[in-house]
Amino acid sequence: MYKDFTRESVFLNNSWINIVIKRFTECDLHLLNKQELLLWNNQKRHFRNGEDWVVGRVTAKYAIGKCLDINADDIIQIEIHNDKNGVPYSSGGKQNNIAFSISHCDSIGFSCSSRGVPGIGCDIEKIRSRHPNFAKYYLLEREKESWFKSLSHEDKDTILTVAWACKEASYKSLSKKINQPENIENIKVFPSSKGKEFYYYAECVHGVGYWEKCGRYVLCVALIGEN
Repeated sequence: MYKDFTRESVFLNNSWINIVIKRFTECDLHLLNKQELLLWNNQKRHFRNGEDWVVGRVTAKYAIGKCLDINADDIIQIEIHNDKNGVPYSSGGKQNNIAFSISHCDSIGFSCSSRGVPGIGCDIEKIRSRHPNFAKYYLLEREKESWFKSLSHEDKDTILTVAWACKEASYKSLSKKINQPENIENIKVFPSSKGKEFYYYAECVHGVGYWEKCGRYVLCVALIGEN
């Protein structure tokens, strides 16, 4: 479904979601502003996940630019910052009621954006074997049973990766909420009867999302639901 650079829009929970997926190339550096380039040259380029940082920001700029109707050649002007908790934000996005989220893995950036939604989150995870006790960290037994029943045609590693990605995206969608759950296990995530969609709830908040398997990766987007 996805190539080295994909931009598309999907309709979820009565909202249009802009999705951008891209593998890092040296050309991405041309879309960084002066401050970002300085940070890249002085720090990020020396880190193991430095390329992830670059392509994550670039995909976010494309996603935000779509909401702002900015030409792709002009997205360099979009500034992305991180708050004290590491949550990304864009001053231009706030002014235009735009929510967005960034994820990255193995030099692949994955971002999503939407206008007028209370919260959005995305995640990309590589399908791999994990510690036998890993699922106990983030899944209740009834959650686990529900996912294994719904995805019985998939192998164990894929099922657990899908469940983890859905929960991570759900957690990120709540990052702007005052009553955001302190721990990811406080969010309950279950597969929906609607294909690859899912739903989640945490205290007084609920939401929906969908996931997609792409080769050895799982991509997931989550939205806070309507009250």
